[in-house]
Amino acid sequence: MMDNVVQGRNALGEFFMLSLNKDFYCPEAIMKSCYALTDDYFIHAVKLTNDSTGIYFYNKIENTYDIGNTVKHFLQLLNDNQMRQIVLQETSSLHEEIIKKAFSPAASLINVQNKSDDLTILVSAV
Repeated sequence: MMDNVVQGRNALGEFFMLSLNKDFYCPEAIMKSCYALTDDYFIHAVKLTNDSTGIYFYNKIENTYDIGNTVKHFLQLLNDNQMRQIVLQETSSLHEEIIKKAFSPAASLINVQNKSDDLTILVSAV
């Protein structure tokens, strides 16, 4: 796990950088996982190579941080978010069909004259 983690210091301060393979994780999962840690870290995502992304973590509070636990937590979030993206892609048409069926009874309640009027379309169904 720690093979792809680098510690360092630059003009922005002390950091640790986690290298991720883009073939394993989609951009949405990476960004959602980064966002989840923004309360504790300033996060900077950069392209390292054509197939890898570097996630730089800068501590917001000047105390010490546990790199191992942070990386472990980030990777758990990343795997969760990646799985959510996969499920969303595989079930999006089913999700749309369920929503359509769920709201189809309400569509029949709308008066024909109000169908084109966005402001009264909901009032006519009540």
